[in-house]
Amino acid sequence: MISCKRLWWLSLGLVVGSCAGEATEAPEAAQTPEPAVVSAPALAPAEAARHKAAVTHFLQWYQQHLPELDKTWSAAVSKQGRGDTAHYVVNFIQAEQYLERLRQSGVFSKQFVEDQRQQFRRTNEAFRSTRQAYGTPVGYDYGWILYTPRPAEVLSAALRGAKLEALAADKPVTGQVLVHLPTAGELRMELVDEAGTLKIEGVYPNGIEADLGQ
Repeated sequence: MISCKRLWWLSLGLVVGSCAGEATEAPEAAQTPEPAVVSAPALAPAEAARHKAAVTHFLQWYQQHLPELDKTWSAAVSKQGRGDTAHYVVNFIQAEQYLERLRQSGVFSKQFVEDQRQQFRRTNEAFRSTRQAYGTPVGYDYGWILYTPRPAEVLSAALRGAKLEALAADKPVTGQVLVHLPTAGELRMELVDEAGTLKIEGVYPNGIEADLGQ
């Protein structure tokens, strides 16, 4: 099954081609394979509790800071130029402010923050190719943390009654936590240990848009 995250980058590549008026291949970044969802043994009780606590902390932190994060993230894209030459671009100064908020939170790994930085770069390259000037900026249909247009609803569902399942994973990932939503679908979160603290390395949604309890 293809996750929302992978579909997002594939659609970005297709839109780049159609907006440019010719058939072009998707950016190389869209072809990067994601970790496969496979069966894995459960973590030992102590490690399972530690990983579940880290994920719960992340969900609580994100719910609390979602409005300001969304505002900063959205402000990283603006239109520059005049008349017919105006088009969307990434404001990298604003983007770095968003990335700094992620880094200072202490819940995301260094690689997660770097992946977000690369997404800004790829998005700007898409703007340079398409010269998009109207509508929702390509790549901004979904948020970049939970990869859903409705992160508030997903967070509410997760914190309201999700079942957490902690499983083993291949290094450098120390473990993965499946957040089974009480509505539909799940979030698979990979964690790494940085200086004794578990941090979010990757988030992979599966079927979370089916029903968010509207």
